[in-house]
Amino acid sequence: ILNSDTSKDPEQTAQEIMSELRDKGYWQGEVLNRKRSGEAFWCLVNITRFEHQEYGLVWVSIHQDITEKKQIEHRVWHQANYDSLTQLPNRNLLTERLDQEIKLSRRNKQSFALLFLDLDHFKNFNDTLGHSVGDQILLQAAQRIQQCIRESDTAARLGGDEFIILLPQIENPVFIEHICQKFLDSISHPMIVNGEKIFITASIGVASMTSADRDVHMLLDDADKALFRAKAQGRNQTAVA
Repeated sequence: ILNSDTSKDPEQTAQEIMSELRDKGYWQGEVLNRKRSGEAFWCLVNITRFEHQEYGLVWVSIHQDITEKKQIEHRVWHQANYDSLTQLPNRNLLTERLDQEIKLSRRNKQSFALLFLDLDHFKNFNDTLGHSVGDQILLQAAQRIQQCIRESDTAARLGGDEFIILLPQIENPVFIEHICQKFLDSISHPMIVNGEKIFITASIGVASMTSADRDVHMLLDDADKALFRAKAQGRNQTAVA
């Protein structure tokens, strides 16, 4: 057995299984195992203890390969939580991560930032150049956003040309200014689509978790209002809630 929980050490998993076998006499669960060829696969395992007249205490283990079932479950989960075009987290996964970050912020009394990034005049590009070109612009924008963030950050696409970036553990507000300018500079660099240069800019609204009374919807609303101000001030810039 490799593991039944990919977040745990395999030895810890084995110890937990043995403990339950001693206490209850049986164990059932899904584990990640490995074939003789070295290929990993998922299987449903049932282990039962019973007394045999001739051999005494006997353990019977039944394994069922459920790799295909796990793959289907993963595809369904991925489709429900990731944007099909950019492969960034969608609103569902963003909301879940943002809710977790709010709880961590309240417990640890540590601030974080939420950035609402929107491409300026994207509808004009989409309408005049076509949706296939619009999709290429969105893909390149998503790639540039990902290149600017830290491993601990989350970049998500809400839909259309709207992106949200969650920046946890912000100790210095100057970092927010720096990363926002990094996004603006990266997006404004010419994009090459079908051999042609396309120039597009972005606007950013910033909301920060600085008090315990904010929830997911409040923070998104704050960032959206700040984004509106950034666009009203001329676009290609940042406004803070």
